Amino acid sequence: MKVRCIINTFNRPKECKALVGQLMSQGGGHSVRVLLNDDGSSVPYAKELKGRNVDVVTHRNHGKRRYWELVTKTFQQVRGDGSDFLIYLSDDMTIGKDFFSQAIEGFNRITDRGKICLSYIILKSSFGRPNWTGVKPREIVYGGFKYHYTQWTDMAFICTHKMLQALDYRVPSIPLSRWAKDPTLGSGVGRAISQALVSKKYSLYHLSKSIATFKNPSESKMNKESRKEYPAITL
Repeated sequence: MKVRCIINTFNRPKECKALVGQLMSQGGGHSVRVLLNDDGSSVPYAKELKGRNVDVVTHRNHGKRRYWELVTKTFQQVRGDGSDFLIYLSDDMTIGKDFFSQAIEGFNRITDRGKICLSYIILKSSFGRPNWTGVKPREIVYGGFKYHYTQWTDMAFICTHKMLQALDYRVPSIPLSRWAKDPTLGSGVGRAISQALVSKKYSLYHLSKSIATFKNPSESKMNKESRKEYPAITL
C-alpha cells in the first residue's frame, strides 16, 4: 500500500526527527512517504530530513487563527499523489508498534459504506463526549473489534483521498470572530472538518484504543492554555 504521512512541525526538532525515523522504520511492506511542513521554525531542521521518501515544504500559518489555511495547503499538496491512505500526525507524537498495520487494518475492517475517517488516538479529555457535531458516541463492533462511532475527528486520523475529495481538498474557512470572546479557543480545524463531513452524511470513527501517544501531554505550541487545562493523555 502507498501511504502518505502528513506532519506539520514548528520548533520541535528532536521530536520531529524521532517521529520521522519511526515512520520510516515501521514501513514494512508499505510504501511510506512523508510530507513534512515546516511552519516557520526558528531553526530549519526540517530541511535536514529531506530525502527520497521525505518531502519538505514551508508554509507559515501565523498561529492557530490561520491554521485552517495551512491544513488546506497540505491537503492540496497531496492531491493526485496516488496514495492509498493518508495519515495526519502531530510532530510531538510517538507511534506504537505495528502502527501502519493497525491503522490500515482498522480502517479496512469497517464495513460501513459511509466511513470516511478513522481517528487513531483517544484522549481522556474528550472520550465519550458528543464533540462538535452533537452526536453521542457509541460502541460498534466490526470483524470482532470494537470501535467508537463518534462523528468527529481532530488532526490524528487515517483516511483515503475520498475524505479530501469530500472536502474539495480544503478546510472550511474559520472566521476571526471565533476568538472574539475567548482567545484561548483552539484552531477550530477539527471542528470544521467534522461538521463538514457529517453534513454530507459520512461516518467518522475512533479506534477503541490509541496506537500513538504524545511525548509531552501538557505542552502545546499552538494551544498552550487549553493543553495545560486538558492535557493530551491518551487511552
